[in-house]
Amino acid sequence: MQPFMLLQQLLCGVLVILVLLMHQMPCAAAPPGLTNPQELEAFLDRFFTARMPRLHIPSAAFVLVKDGKTFFSKNYGYADLEKKILVDPETLFGVGSVTKLLTATAVMQLVEQGKLSLNQDVNKYLQQVQVDKNYPTPVTVADLLTHTSGFDEHFIGTGAKTAAQVMPLKDYVAKQMPARVIPPKQVICYSNYGMVLAGYLVELVSGVPFTQYVDENIFQPLGMAHSSFMEYDQNLM
Repeated sequence: MQPFMLLQQLLCGVLVILVLLMHQMPCAAAPPGLTNPQELEAFLDRFFTARMPRLHIPSAAFVLVKDGKTFFSKNYGYADLEKKILVDPETLFGVGSVTKLLTATAVMQLVEQGKLSLNQDVNKYLQQVQVDKNYPTPVTVADLLTHTSGFDEHFIGTGAKTAAQVMPLKDYVAKQMPARVIPPKQVICYSNYGMVLAGYLVELVSGVPFTQYVDENIFQPLGMAHSSFMEYDQNLM
């Protein structure tokens, strides 16, 4: 099983239990919610201690925000296994496919501004590369966001070991474009490439690098000063 799938299982388990904890109540009573951080900590300690070794997850960080304030936070495991460096509040974590929500938000901001159209053929926006036209129905911006573009999905050769090896969006879009194997809008097929292409459209239409656009239009307005799409070298993490 892929590591990111194991992490998803771990996170889903935590969320399910938290929902149950926050809503345990008699039928006629109002939901009390969590009131005791120590009770939550005891549960989380048991949960992470049992599952992290079994799922081969070296590190985790948990934060629960309640009523706009940090109710509880705790770190587990090592940021660096070999050097035995513990996770701390400054440890950087990659959030994986949660980034797709931010990409979609950026796209929809530009849709609201009239700079992108959800029903437009993506080839109308692309410059140096074009999506294959092997099906009469074009791939639209909406198809990218809903995972109905019909792109094949592949992983081999798409990763990078260091920040220096991460390709610019325009190069990745051109070199890693998968085949169109299904006409658009017929099947929901999870597509990492489709969301990368959506991010590239943001870059083209806005006129600024994608990372800069998200920083200025999403992270900064939300006060997320420690979040970024920028790649950091492992030595700096």
